[in-house]
Amino acid sequence: MTGAPGDGSGGAVVLRPVIEAVVPAGDAPWPTAPPPADGFLRPRAGMPADEVGLAVYQLAEGTAGPGDPFTAGPRSAVVALLETDRLAVPGGIEVVDRVFGTWVRPGCCCGLEDWREWLAVPDGGEPWLGHDPGPRVAVVGDEVRIWPDGGRGESPVGGHVRLPSAEVRRLLRAVHADLCGFRLAVRTWAADVVPELADALTGRIDRDLRIGLRLL
Repeated sequence: MTGAPGDGSGGAVVLRPVIEAVVPAGDAPWPTAPPPADGFLRPRAGMPADEVGLAVYQLAEGTAGPGDPFTAGPRSAVVALLETDRLAVPGGIEVVDRVFGTWVRPGCCCGLEDWREWLAVPDGGEPWLGHDPGPRVAVVGDEVRIWPDGGRGESPVGGHVRLPSAEVRRLLRAVHADLCGFRLAVRTWAADVVPELADALTGRIDRDLRIGLRLL
């Protein structure tokens, strides 16, 4: 998606993690905030408990199968989440140029668990940004350009964000800081909702989102 048409500059570009959020189907096993109007939740330090609850619901929702663990309460839902091989976290990295009002959000099937793929962008790497609307990244000379669409072979219809290649890894430090804050917010939330599983849940999110690993 984009804001106002026009090509962005790198002067006021920010990167931040996002989790795609949907309205819980039926009764959630714990209190949840309404999903944001744009459909993306921003994990960070100091999140209200109901926003953390919405985020954890998104992580756990994909584990529900026959005998839906959500109906059995918070503990069963978190246990089902912990029993998965690897968390799939719908979302990714949102790119915003606050000067030009241009933003790029992850497409469908993109996962926040792969956010570290962005570290390879300055060297020509192209992280997977999802299907529809087909956002894409390309290195052109000494700058990175990020389009909200056109990644499936069609011509882009909106503006794009531009920033110096050398800035990408610096901006990823803010993404990492947000994820570290989210990990702490989950730990605080879990200590209240599922205290006996708080360490396990926090550790699983840390492992599968690769938060604790050194960034650079």
